[in-house]
Amino acid sequence: MCWEVKTCPGERKENCPAWEFNAGALCWFINGTIYAGSVHQNWKDKMKLCKKCKVYASLMESIDNE
Repeated sequence: MCWEVKTCPGERKENCPAWEFNAGALCWFINGTIYAGSVHQNWKDKMKLCKKCKVYASLMESIDNE
């Protein structure tokens, strides 16, 4: 899950929509997630960061290998 990979502190992960929906593998797909300590409301800017993330890269790699 993203909060494990990113070692998010309890308060941060509990305020994150990915935690609320137990969707840590799809955190990149959910608006309002907290990445690098802040919420990114703009999808384009958020995805620039997500594409550099281990969680996103791992998922894309598993899809490519199918």
